[in-house]
Parts: sequence; C-alpha cells; structure tokens
Amino acid sequence: MQVVSVAPNDAAAWRRLADLWLKIPATDEDDGTTRYERATTASYIAYQRAGTASEEADSLVMLATAYGKRSEWRPALNLLALALKLDETPELKTTYDLLREKYGFRVSNFSVDSDAASPRACFQFTESLPKRTDFSPYIAVAGQDKPALSVDDQQLCVEGLKHGESYSISLREGLPSTVGEALLG
Repeated sequence: MQVVSVAPNDAAAWRRLADLWLKIPATDEDDGTTRYERATTASYIAYQRAGTASEEADSLVMLATAYGKRSEWRPALNLLALALKLDETPELKTTYDLLREKYGFRVSNFSVDSDAASPRACFQFTESLPKRTDFSPYIAVAGQDKPALSVDDQQLCVEGLKHGESYSISLREGLPSTVGEALLG
C-alpha cells in the first residue's frame, strides 16, 4: 500500500498495487476474493489517473485481469475490447480473441422438444438476443427456405418441425447478440 501513498496520482503505482494483489496465490483458507476486489479497485483508480491512451489501455487490461480472476467474463471482455480501441497490440488482440472464443457470445446448449404437439429445436446462448431482429439469415435448415423461428431472451428455436423426421440445422457466423458480439464461425 506504501507504493500508492507516496504517489497517489500515479496510474502506474496503482497498477503495480493491483498486480501485487493479483499475484498472491489463493490458499485453502483464502480463495482470494478480497484481494481480487482490491485489485479491481486499484485497477479502476489507475484507469482514472491515466494520462495517456496507452496508460488507460494498460489499466483496463489490469482491470480485466482482476475481473477474470473472479470469473466475471463479460466485464473482462468488455474492458479488453475497450483497451484494444485505445492501444491495439498483437498480444492484447490475441488475448482478447482467445478469451472471446472461450467466454464470449456463443451457443451454451441446445434442446429438442420432440414430445410437443409441434416439435422444435432450440439453441441457448450465453447472452441475450436482440428483440425485433430477423434471424433467418443466420439459420439454415436443410430442405427449408425460411424456417419458422421464435426468440425468447437467450434462446432461439426452430419451430414447426415434424415428428419422426431428421433435420440438419446450422447456425451461421454473424448471428447478433445484445452485447455487441456476433456468433463466431
């Protein structure tokens, strides 16, 4: 804590403090929750004190790291995306792309309602889907030109299927979400 008391307006000092909080390993008695919260706070203060776009980006990356330690991936991804806008580096782009692929907008599960009067296949996503959007360009059902679709928050369903038939359904890259990310291919 002495590092920031000597230079309370120095963004780099606040980032160093956040880094120290993040580097202390968890133990059986202490899962690190308090340290990660403190690192989040120190990173945010570093961002507020930043004087250049590069310092802002570095502080946002540290803040994203603190959120990642807490498994809060949506804020972490949003912060990394903002950092990329401020100071895009190949390393940061690679980190963002890897985390985006693993924790970003994606299909989380699927289900088939085969016992319903009108069977349907549903896809559940990790984020909400936008209302009043035509999803038909992003859904391909073999043998059908324009399948009937329904959307409910994080679920997209292909409706009007028939009992006893097999279907090949593909979700296309670009399917939009409410978080500004599209489905990856």
